[in-house]
Amino acid sequence: MMNLFLLGPKDARYELWGVDAAYTKGPIAARFEYLNSQRGTLLSVTDDNPLGLLLPRLKMEAWYGQLSYRLSDVTDSDIIHRLEPVIRYGEFDISGHPLLAEENAQNRLNIGLNYWLAPTIVTKAGLEWRDYKVPGVPSETRLQFQLGYGF
Repeated sequence: MMNLFLLGPKDARYELWGVDAAYTKGPIAARFEYLNSQRGTLLSVTDDNPLGLLLPRLKMEAWYGQLSYRLSDVTDSDIIHRLEPVIRYGEFDISGHPLLAEENAQNRLNIGLNYWLAPTIVTKAGLEWRDYKVPGVPSETRLQFQLGYGF
């Protein structure tokens, strides 16, 4: 009879921290957010792999900066007052596992137009360019639509 002992962590240490800032003056708004997370090595046991699989340490870092201008002082039109052109740039990086390589090191540029239905309800349309810094992963362009609600 042979006993097999797996040495390694069963619970990973996880750290997450971030910072965000916003500045608004009249129709101009600037926003910034930074996020950093790390997960330590983890032993994962599943039905498919009852002996366990040692998952490596993962590190993720992301940030973005955004500028917008609400067209509230451009004209008397109620429709134009509700429009807000937006430009946003951000970067995302994840490391520690080869299966995540396609998501690794992206740069994103978004140009969009928001329409405020109410002070807490916004519709968004935008064009996003994603530039992947991984060999063999092509850059892409996406057209996006969103509906946001805050309270």
